[in-house]
Amino acid sequence: MKKNYSRLSLLFTFLSIIIIFIGIKQSFIVVFLGIILLIAAFIINTIAVVKRERSSLIFWSLFIVFLFILPFSKPSNASFTDWLAVQHQFDCQDKACVSNTEVEKVVNRKSEDYFFFNKKSIKLEDEKGRLFLIEGIGILGGYTTLTYKPVFE
Repeated sequence: MKKNYSRLSLLFTFLSIIIIFIGIKQSFIVVFLGIILLIAAFIINTIAVVKRERSSLIFWSLFIVFLFILPFSKPSNASFTDWLAVQHQFDCQDKACVSNTEVEKVVNRKSEDYFFFNKKSIKLEDEKGRLFLIEGIGILGGYTTLTYKPVFE
């Protein structure tokens, strides 16, 4: 029976990351168990490199590390407000946003927090009753425009 250390290492890495995320909300002991599994994954990874099983090991290890970084790099609500000011020239407070010299009333704010990214949207109404919708996806510390509808009914 051939031992495949690279697959075992990836399995241990994946399990340890899941256990650490669960443990952050639960207890220190669960986090400690996840760290122990992560150390075991690195030891198995070292054995795989010594045994020359590194064909796709580096790619999958980097992919798992990338997935591990994503939840910790989600941007905050304050950075969404800053992004609106820079990208769309809306200086927003609680109930109103100012663009150029016009004041738009905030009709609705929506915030959806997913595991790897955030989705935030704001619906504005100007003095003429026209609606504006701006949605942004927050990933890796910044936002990018998902939907921009300047005027709709």
